Amino acid sequence: MSATASHDTNPVRGAADHSAENPFVQQRLESLLYQFPSGDWQSNLKSLAELSYRAVIVGRYGTGKSTLVRELLRRLSGEPVVRPVSEPNVTARAKTLGEHGSISSVVLLDVPRVDSRCWSVQRWWTAKRRQRRAVRGVLDGVDQGTLVLVDGIERLNWWQRQWLVRRTASPRKVAGLVVIVHHRHHCLPLPTWVQAVPSAELLARLIDELLRDETEPQRRRFQAQGRSLFASSDQNLRTVLRQLYDQWQRLSMRNA
Repeated sequence: MSATASHDTNPVRGAADHSAENPFVQQRLESLLYQFPSGDWQSNLKSLAELSYRAVIVGRYGTGKSTLVRELLRRLSGEPVVRPVSEPNVTARAKTLGEHGSISSVVLLDVPRVDSRCWSVQRWWTAKRRQRRAVRGVLDGVDQGTLVLVDGIERLNWWQRQWLVRRTASPRKVAGLVVIVHHRHHCLPLPTWVQAVPSAELLARLIDELLRDETEPQRRRFQAQGRSLFASSDQNLRTVLRQLYDQWQRLSMRNA
């Protein structure tokens, strides 16, 4: 039951009513749709087609780049994207709806992480070899009708990035390559499709969507808190939303 429908009109008490379903939980965050800096999905898909489906998505941590690339996969394939937490590297394939030119299938490559903290050199090299096998295993299975989406290319070294770009450079090999990066790299000769830029206005819209079932005072309260956290942080939207999760939990426990 939402706070709006409750007989208790106190916005603080409304938060306690929702202690079992914190609106800032990870599942709710992952369900948010990406909001472009300008234009809608139709216009931005058109611009991607004009780039021959070869481009980069640029943005800082927590600006929604992974959300964008997974929604792109869903829109092109017509299938939901499910990424089990237990699997660090998930490759998703689905036939497209036949309305995007030469694209017949879409592959999402989530490059596995290699954590070097507190590891031996031998274990680090073993993890790097596993990472290379994962990348090559995905690309060995693509054809000229496949659009390759890559999340985490910066986890690869310079030579691996060069190999990946060359492996997908020709239309005779793949239908396109869309890559997520945090900064523009001279070693990725691809044009920019979307520049993901964090802003307080975007954060307010996301909070409003997450709290759509809450009272207006409650939404205004958390939007104000979100703006304050955004201004005092490194403008990482993901971090701010996690902090709002903690605030909601504390408020719920205090009023339970």
